Amino acid sequence: MNYDSYIALANKQKNDLIAKSVKTGDVLKVKSEFLPFVFHYVIVQKTNNDFVILHNDPHKINFLGGNIIREDFEDWIIGKEIVEVIPTKLAEKDIDNIVNDLKTTKFDAITWNCEHFISKLNFQKPKSPQIFNWSVGIATLIATIIIIRKYK
Repeated sequence: MNYDSYIALANKQKNDLIAKSVKTGDVLKVKSEFLPFVFHYVIVQKTNNDFVILHNDPHKINFLGGNIIREDFEDWIIGKEIVEVIPTKLAEKDIDNIVNDLKTTKFDAITWNCEHFISKLNFQKPKSPQIFNWSVGIATLIATIIIIRKYK
C-alpha cells in the first residue's frame, strides 16, 4: 500500500468516526478538493435513517435553479477531509425554514458562498471570513510590492 492509500484510509476512518458523532445543526469544515488552503462549509441534518448535508455548491443546481443542495452524506464525503466540526444549536425546523427561503439563491464566490450560507443559517448577517482574509492578504502583498519598488 502506498502513502496516498494510507492517507485515504486514515481520512476515511476519521470521517467515519465523525459521522457517528455529529448531529443535526453541526457545521462541518472540509478542505477544498481543489485548493487545500481554502475550506468548504456544510451543515448536517440527521433524521431517522437520513443523514444529509446541506451546502451552497457552485457546481450543482437544485430544481429551482439555486445552488443550495441537499446531498447524502455517504456519497458526498468520498475523497474529502473533515477538518473541524462546529456545533450549533440549530434545530431541524430552523434549518428547513431558512433553506426554503434560500433555495433559489445562486452561488457567488464573493457575495454568496458556503460561508455566507452557513452564517445566514445561524441567524447572522451573511459573511465570509475567508474572502475578508484573502482580501487583506492580497492588499498587503500589493502594498508590499509597491513599497519595495518605490524604495528599490
